[in-house]
Amino acid sequence: MGESLPGTDGEVKMSKSMGNDIPLLSEPWDMFGKVMSIPDKAMPIYHKLILGWTPAQIQELEDGLDSGTLHPNDAKMRLAREIVTIYHSAEGAEAAQKRWDEVQRNRGLPDDIPVESLTEPERVLDILRRLKMVGSGNEAKRLMEQDGVRLNGELVKDFAATITPDMLPVVLQVGKRKFVRLVAKVAEGQTQ
Repeated sequence: MGESLPGTDGEVKMSKSMGNDIPLLSEPWDMFGKVMSIPDKAMPIYHKLILGWTPAQIQELEDGLDSGTLHPNDAKMRLAREIVTIYHSAEGAEAAQKRWDEVQRNRGLPDDIPVESLTEPERVLDILRRLKMVGSGNEAKRLMEQDGVRLNGELVKDFAATITPDMLPVVLQVGKRKFVRLVAKVAEGQTQ
């Protein structure tokens, strides 16, 4: 029986239902970020099963990590770029790495957060669904229960939590990589 690819937790087999998967159709920056989130110990199996590295290449990777001549973050960054290049393009990988660097530099906030208008009170759950930041209301609730939804950096745990126009502007975040800036009115020239 062959080896199975562990999910982003590095422990359990990758599975959408476990929430530890890297969807092949996800955006380059999301795919990049998910690869960057895998534990260091899972890197060799990703190199073997996704990139097709030989046992000698895997040994060289493990030796470099063990001796400290190869920093785990550098190895993971290279892995993320290669995986995004395979499923998207070299340009997509470069843009994803640029966004990753921005997010890290800005303490979790990318430079290019999309902007959306909010003109009347709306529940956070409904905003997440409307903007397609989640696949369903149940997914939004699960993310809230698992500390995956933040408003201006603060956890949102209440399913009835509502954002009103007098609270704006605010940044709504889902997981580590999905953001939206909610404003009273989108100014001319701003991306939506």
